[in-house]
Amino acid sequence: MDKETTTRALGKYLKTTDREVLESVYEDYKDVFPQVPLMTAAEVKAVLNVAKSPNAKQMKPEEFFDNVLVQKISGFRIHRRRQRKAVVAVSDSEFPVSS
Repeated sequence: MDKETTTRALGKYLKTTDREVLESVYEDYKDVFPQVPLMTAAEVKAVLNVAKSPNAKQMKPEEFFDNVLVQKISGFRIHRRRQRKAVVAVSDSEFPVSS
């Protein structure tokens, strides 16, 4: 998500329009959450290690998640963004806007 959309969402849920506060919160948390929320075997293993079931520690973390759909969606989004930028670049160069 882009910075402007994120700060608008923060403003809505934090119930503030104070730009300084929103910028500060954005800067504090922008690297906390990944752009593409993929699971890792290490994350699942950590949960299995603290699970109450005695069999959990013997389970393979890879059996509990599949990132294929998220990867396809994120790849599609990246491809679409590149397409839009290319179209805009071509449009601007071939058909300059007169001022």
